[in-house]
Amino acid sequence: MSGIMALAVRRCRPLFDRLVQRAAGSPVQQERDLGPVGMIMNGNEKNLAVVLVVGEDKTGIVAQVSDFLWKENINIEDINQKIMHGVFVMTMLVDLAGARSDVGILGPKLEKLGEKIGLSIQIQHHKIFEVMHRV
Repeated sequence: MSGIMALAVRRCRPLFDRLVQRAAGSPVQQERDLGPVGMIMNGNEKNLAVVLVVGEDKTGIVAQVSDFLWKENINIEDINQKIMHGVFVMTMLVDLAGARSDVGILGPKLEKLGEKIGLSIQIQHHKIFEVMHRV
């Protein structure tokens, strides 16, 4: 990973963490009636994960990543993107409840997609962040 991309990943970590915190039941999410992560809302249990996309900005990134998620039957709950000095950074909160694959299988698939389109794409289950923030 180039120096600017590594810097972008480090600088996006707070955004990534805030997105996970919002998923864990912040007032913003409660206003939208999504409830805390892992809770049953309207009969559907959420199985949330966070996707981080970093790379050189170009057209079609959101479309290609969203298309992949759609084909895997993954719902996008929230999305945030920014361009920092020509580096595209996107975080997505996704619901894996109806997904065709689990995080262990999706991770390599997203990495392969990232290699194909020249980006770094990672996915982590929200439970990892719950444990990290309990310290």
